[in-house]
Amino acid sequence: MKKIIKKSFIIAGIAFCFMAANFTGCTSTLQEDIFDTTEASAVMLGAISEYEEKFIVYDAEYTMKGKIESSGLPELHLNIENKLSQTHEPALLAHLQAMDGLLYYMENKTKKAQDFYKEAKTNQSDDIYVLLLGIRLEKNTDSSLAKTEEILSYDGKNGTIMLEKGKMLYKKNQYDKAVAALDTAFLIFDSEKKPKYRKVYTPFRDNVWKLYSAGIDDSVLNGSLKSADLAKPLTKDVMLKITMENTKLLEDFTGGGKISNAELTKKLTAYGVFSAATDKDNAANTAFTITNANAISRIMAARYIWNLYVKSKGKPELLTRYSTRYAKMTNPKSPIKDVGLKNPDFDAVMGVVENELMDLPDGKSFQPDNILTGVDFLAIIKKVD
Repeated sequence: MKKIIKKSFIIAGIAFCFMAANFTGCTSTLQEDIFDTTEASAVMLGAISEYEEKFIVYDAEYTMKGKIESSGLPELHLNIENKLSQTHEPALLAHLQAMDGLLYYMENKTKKAQDFYKEAKTNQSDDIYVLLLGIRLEKNTDSSLAKTEEILSYDGKNGTIMLEKGKMLYKKNQYDKAVAALDTAFLIFDSEKKPKYRKVYTPFRDNVWKLYSAGIDDSVLNGSLKSADLAKPLTKDVMLKITMENTKLLEDFTGGGKISNAELTKKLTAYGVFSAATDKDNAANTAFTITNANAISRIMAARYIWNLYVKSKGKPELLTRYSTRYAKMTNPKSPIKDVGLKNPDFDAVMGVVENELMDLPDGKSFQPDNILTGVDFLAIIKKVD
């Protein structure tokens, strides 16, 4: 906006020079001014575009995890603030100040974010990032969502605000509407030739879709679980929470009451729920694989689920049913491409697949090391119960 205003004054100056006597010298100076202003603005806008690409990566991470774990944020703050010191253009100042404020907001430095918002709003109140920061600083999700609706009522093709609407609807557990808003935002960005937005935010969109497809609503999230828990990589503690709050599979261990994850883990370990079928008494400490995992993989979940499934059936002989059967064959070969007969969890994988509790994603492989999200696991465990 400022660049256009400057050019307008320059053009007016040219008109004045036509009427002046020293026309040649005047046009020469003005041509240099136009070149310098345009060149400086192009450099500045190019730098801002680079910052925005980094910003949306952090924003997508924050949206998924509720925090930023990636390194490099201090350097981005420093680069933005250095650039702020190099410009007096109100439009550019507002954009950069608001971007910096948004990053501070994601770091839970709300006071600093508010200070940047006030400055940015003074420079240009309708800048897209100023609007976005204002939405985030609203007192609650409902007022933030109302703010997005207000902006979209007069600027319906605003991809950034439409994307934010999707995030707000996700927070309200309105997953069908959230997916629709996110898909609309992607189409807007595509039309503007900004493919990186779709690439960066697609994992978030896919998680929202999983929540919707699994029928997750407030009835599922009425305990200690939050939708953010279900969107993240599955941990052992969340796996236990999901099982406790959505099935009866652990009632024999909890007595139907509340029990800490630490105490429940101790009981389950002693019973062998975390152990491989070939290590029922945990003599080889196979339970360690799950109890100390940072995230639960498909094969870990298969072991846990199969042990609970067998317990619910009251038929312990099922634990090694498949390895016993294959041991009687001549030159046996595992029917699952990436889980061999000697794998300690062969029985668990065969059991969950044959009983349609888990699938073979490509029809041949189990993909044992792939990490599950909470919503992936919830969809599975509900089949067991």
